[in-house]
Amino acid sequence: MVARAPVPELAQVGDLGITVMFPGFEESVSGGAPERSCRPLALPCTVVGPLVGRPRDVDRWIASALLKAGIRASCRPDMQRWLTVTSAWLSSLRGAMLAAAQQGLPLSATPDLITVATRAVRQRLSLLRSCGFDLDARCACLAALPEWWAIKAIRRVAAVVPRDGDLWWLPTAGEATAVGRSLATLARESGIQTPAADFLDIFSEEACRERHL
Repeated sequence: MVARAPVPELAQVGDLGITVMFPGFEESVSGGAPERSCRPLALPCTVVGPLVGRPRDVDRWIASALLKAGIRASCRPDMQRWLTVTSAWLSSLRGAMLAAAQQGLPLSATPDLITVATRAVRQRLSLLRSCGFDLDARCACLAALPEWWAIKAIRRVAAVVPRDGDLWWLPTAGEATAVGRSLATLARESGIQTPAADFLDIFSEEACRERHL
């Protein structure tokens, strides 16, 4: 969401300029003790920051106000780059969910698709990293650590998908298709292959075509 609004509490700031807020991921607590490992979990929070550059006072003020209101929030720099990375791996999850739905199953009940989704996520993240995009700690772990660890992390995400519902923070099929086409062009220009991601994009594209029939 791009917002422009007056902030009376900050006299030196006329308005918010361009500030983006987007669901992200936090670490979980297991057995009453905080886990040290970084991994993506379905715990949406609001991320606040400028499209480019470092967080400003107004961004920190917004995050603080949201936290005081009981809403998970954090600040990030260069939101445009972060959103690109985030949408890249979430679009693969959307394709995997659609593929599982064709079998009449939730993603959590399809271990083969979870493995494919994990490989797709890693391919997309590796592509972006090779093109100069910075990965946050969680994405870096998904791309760099052994595949079995990444599969376990994606399985945890799949486990929270409602049996008869959806995850509101995932891209829609149309958004996933747009992301896939953009990254497919980047992959061709970079000479990097992303076969698992390309395969899952097919299911998002099919869903888009069905909705337009």
